Amino acid sequence: MKALKNIGFKKHLMTAISFFLPIIVASGFLLAIGNMTGGANIESFKDGFSFSDALTTMGGYGLGLLPMIVSTAIAYSIADKPGIAPGLIVGMVANGIGTGFLGGLVGGYISGIIVVLLVTYIKVPSWMEGLMPTLVIPFISTLLAGIVMYYVVGTPITWFTEMLTNYLGNLNTSSLLYMERSSVCSLRLTTAGRLIKWCLPLFSRSFLKGFMNR
Repeated sequence: MKALKNIGFKKHLMTAISFFLPIIVASGFLLAIGNMTGGANIESFKDGFSFSDALTTMGGYGLGLLPMIVSTAIAYSIADKPGIAPGLIVGMVANGIGTGFLGGLVGGYISGIIVVLLVTYIKVPSWMEGLMPTLVIPFISTLLAGIVMYYVVGTPITWFTEMLTNYLGNLNTSSLLYMERSSVCSLRLTTAGRLIKWCLPLFSRSFLKGFMNR
């Protein structure tokens, strides 16, 4: 298992953060502004909608992609291009079974590690080597990672996500304000940290409300 020892879990998590942070910021602002101006999710495009509805819907779409984005980013960081296919598909599985962002996080590591193990230990004839990156590795890694997500880690992650969602949904305004201020105080004053520290009080309550109602 020498291949696993060289995997830096923190490094891949930071790669995922660099991928999804701009999406969270953009989607969060859209969702918050849309909610604060009375927007709602567009259920039928043909029935008409307001500008606020468009903002709310765009923000919801962006946040809905987070499980796929974080899973793909982590798998890509671990296994390079062969990790993209299983990372994306397992991220969609995580989103489909309700594990949310946490499921995407776990699915990305599972996908990337499986790809690394397959590349390291699967040996094929020379005539088949061209099929490894386009057929063998994507198919087998997606199959294995998907089975693990569905049958092993999916249920406990779903349970934990629902518990956390219910807890956050039951918080009153004062509790959310306390969490908001605690989060702001704990941020390091990097460039990204200063930006989030400035904008978090602006939209965090509206963002949480809209996100929890999705």
